[in-house]
Amino acid sequence: MAKKGQVFQQYTDDFKLEAVKDYIEGSSSYEVVAKKLEIRNSTY
Repeated sequence: MAKKGQVFQQYTDDFKLEAVKDYIEGSSSYEVVAKKLEIRNSTY
């Protein structure tokens, strides 16, 4: 659940597509892709 005052990041479709392609092509792991594209994530 969102906390009061929490701000959500919005990503463009092109940005999302780049991230998915990097992951699916096997060139990077999920964690590496997230760090490379500076995607905030609670799993790393």
